[in-house]
Amino acid sequence: MKSGFVALQFDFYNRPNNLSEPKIENMTMTQQIETTRFAIDFIASLPYVNKNKIGLTGHSLGGTTAILYAASKDPRIKALVIQSAVSQLKNLEKAGINQSALEDAKKYDVYKEAEKITCPTLVFHGNKDKTVDFRQSEELIEHIKSERKKLEIIEGTGHVYSDKGALQTATTLMIAWFDEWLK
Repeated sequence: MKSGFVALQFDFYNRPNNLSEPKIENMTMTQQIETTRFAIDFIASLPYVNKNKIGLTGHSLGGTTAILYAASKDPRIKALVIQSAVSQLKNLEKAGINQSALEDAKKYDVYKEAEKITCPTLVFHGNKDKTVDFRQSEELIEHIKSERKKLEIIEGTGHVYSDKGALQTATTLMIAWFDEWLK
């Protein structure tokens, strides 16, 4: 609440805290989108949340899920922040994902779905990311149709923003974006 927002953080699988199921290898994009809908429904049900002004963010495959969910046109989503998203799902084979999850991922063209996004959207990515090439975010931003979109490349950091000051930069960008579009 420090910035005046209510936040709900969850993970789809056993990272980073090893508490949730299923494991990443078995999780499908379709399941992640559905789980996101459940999370949005939950937070929108809270009496102190403005259900018509919800921001959505996600990192890596969570960013991919946020893109796909925002493309579904849920009218409650008023701002989007995408962090180092996987936009080319064909590369998931390298992540050790099982065959059924890979088949499910083939149903989704992230760039095509991004063309349906009309809410204000911030995309950021570290230019030293060895997990997901930052050029995927450069291409992604071109497909987002919102007139209120912005790409930020965070210099000198990788996929998890662990380099000096990078996490603070990422957090500041996200809070400022939500501040501008949700308050």
